[in-house]
Amino acid sequence: MHINPSRIAVLSLACAAALGFSMQATARVHAHGGHRGAGQAAHWRATRFTGPNGGTLGHGERTVRDRQEQTLSRGRATRVTGPEGSTIAHGSKIVRDRDDGTVTRSHGTKATGPNGSTLAHGGKTVYGPDGAVTHNGGTQFNGANGGTATGHNSYTKNPDGSSDFSHTTSGTTANGTDFSHSKDVTKSADGTRTASKETTVDGANGGSLDTSKTSGGGTMTRNTEATTKSGATYTGETTYTKGQGVTHTGTCTDANGNTITCPQKHQ
Repeated sequence: MHINPSRIAVLSLACAAALGFSMQATARVHAHGGHRGAGQAAHWRATRFTGPNGGTLGHGERTVRDRQEQTLSRGRATRVTGPEGSTIAHGSKIVRDRDDGTVTRSHGTKATGPNGSTLAHGGKTVYGPDGAVTHNGGTQFNGANGGTATGHNSYTKNPDGSSDFSHTTSGTTANGTDFSHSKDVTKSADGTRTASKETTVDGANGGSLDTSKTSGGGTMTRNTEATTKSGATYTGETTYTKGQGVTHTGTCTDANGNTITCPQKHQ
């Protein structure tokens, strides 16, 4: 598995620019080395720059060939520190099993802002010799003012061509509004696709929204439930069927629970 060195170079430059790091470094340190033993051969190298404004940029690589395990792995890491304490760190690793051909790629990124916000992301993908692929990833964000968000995604591709993808996100804004979103897409071996997704929002000052959507087999259905902070509600369903068109039903109530005419869209 070949790794394009330009990806790390571009990442390093982008991180440095984002954190105000001057590439006119006042100090540069470089080191490299390696060892052989116990059926392994390893080589590493590392470089560190220090800018005139106090920012730093470090990058390292390590390659290990294990003859006993029949694996070849390469890891890379880059870290940038801004003069005001911001940091971005990224690492990646690729391991190739030379015995069965499996390739495993993993990566992780973590960032901290000068105001205390943090962002972390990681993922792992495995490529099997039979064409199968599995992936899992996750993201976590914590805002300086209290907002948080968490996300997870997964993907599976089977040798027969069938696959499944899912993604979820949830969190709370700084003012206390809760939200969540999920999506799932499935494809069978014959190419048939089905999908579903749902979004919910609960307002900090009242009011809520819940929408869901499913599709597959020539039919798509969307359901919506909404409540205003005063207590008025809307419940509706819209369905599209291939060759038949669209049908819609909707019901509205006021804050006292009385059924009322739903507002119409402006033409």
